[in-house]
Amino acid sequence: MSYYRNTRPQLNRGQFISGNSPLTYGAIIGTLEVSTERPIQGRNGDHLQFYLKTQDNRYYQADVNTRSRDGSDIGVYIAEEPLPPATDATPTNPFGPEHLGFDGHALLSYRKIGLTDQDFVALDYTRIEGQLEADLGAARFVMAYGMAFDDGGPNGKGIHEVHFNPSAPGAPDQDGALALYTLDAQTMAPKRVWYFFKFRDDNIP
Repeated sequence: MSYYRNTRPQLNRGQFISGNSPLTYGAIIGTLEVSTERPIQGRNGDHLQFYLKTQDNRYYQADVNTRSRDGSDIGVYIAEEPLPPATDATPTNPFGPEHLGFDGHALLSYRKIGLTDQDFVALDYTRIEGQLEADLGAARFVMAYGMAFDDGGPNGKGIHEVHFNPSAPGAPDQDGALALYTLDAQTMAPKRVWYFFKFRDDNIP
């Protein structure tokens, strides 16, 4: 029998393996897998792709939009936030013990933070990727907010929609962004470098 004509297959749930799962909002906390940053061209525009390593050697693929679908520049707001040492900091780790993995209880809202459209500057994707790659290389660990997925494969975990997302089911609390935890080059004090992204036609109310 030809599979091309098999429109009435005999189905049994036990034969199936996991396929595409629904997207889930949250934050991936992981360390950058060195030398995995690379530009990718997809049907949704240009991205910078990198991998975050979590507990038990799990890897999440992060796809960050660096240009809009129509080829126009994307708006970016980069902010630095000084941080006090963690309450459980050690002399060698001001951020405290690692807790890497996926947090499905994360929330992030551009509007509630107080960001406005005027905070964002349209930048060429090459500038975004160059600066982001440099900052990623200096980060102790990264927190990527967005829509997580698992396609069922051995390396099928990932996160995307790492940008302002007013159409998210849980808007306004399900916006995407990157938080890079690093040390100040001058003082060696801990800080968080935020990358907020916004498409040109999306307005923050």
